[in-house]
Amino acid sequence: KPFVYLTAFMSGILTPEGTVLDAPIEKEDKNGEKWTPKNYDGKYLGNITVRDALTQSRNMCTIRVTEQVGINSIISTMSAAGIKTHMAPTLALALGSSAVTPLELAGAYGTIARGGLATTPWTIRRIEDSRGKIISYYQPPICRVFPQEQVTWLIDILQDVVARGTGTQARLSRPTAGKTGTADKAKDIWFVGFTPDMVTCVWGGGNNKKIVARNVTGGTVMARVFRAFNQQYYSAVDTPKGELLTSRYYDLDSPHE
Repeated sequence: KPFVYLTAFMSGILTPEGTVLDAPIEKEDKNGEKWTPKNYDGKYLGNITVRDALTQSRNMCTIRVTEQVGINSIISTMSAAGIKTHMAPTLALALGSSAVTPLELAGAYGTIARGGLATTPWTIRRIEDSRGKIISYYQPPICRVFPQEQVTWLIDILQDVVARGTGTQARLSRPTAGKTGTADKAKDIWFVGFTPDMVTCVWGGGNNKKIVARNVTGGTVMARVFRAFNQQYYSAVDTPKGELLTSRYYDLDSPHE
């Protein structure tokens, strides 16, 4: 969903304080089969801000934005961010129908966290000899793939996800942004979040694709795992809290100003 809205921001179609309709949708494919997606809570809120649509992870809003910007544009955004797995060009992609790896998603969120700067994830930073002398140092190239301003709008909303949205269980004692994810019937559950210095991607699922339990979401389970892991990390690694790269989009009529 964040990549859907980032695409809309970059295309100039929407801003965080613009509005989008949260109402039922019914689609019919070429074979005459109907697709009737729903919001997780089964409720519809009418016209709401883009900020609230993403903060509360409203499925119907995301599908409508996807129709506005075009599925291929969203796939291009995801590819530029670092997701290289093939994406099926269908509306269901807006709700996470195509599988990606946790490493890909962590790398893509890293692109967001850096304000639109992309780099390929790597595992070896440097090689030292027994005396600590650096023999080799590895640093993949970094390039700008997204404009910083629109990315900071997205980061600001992702902070709202943790502060008051679906990801409140991920709150830390430092700036935190992130997004929950729940596949159909909780067969896959996610939380991907970041602080000023680290991205953490948490996934739960399995190959048998059985339903784990009712009312299980990325926000109720994976967000807690994210929080526990980060709390342990920062208790062991003394790291200044820092600040996330944000630039809140202000609107004169916005309640968030």
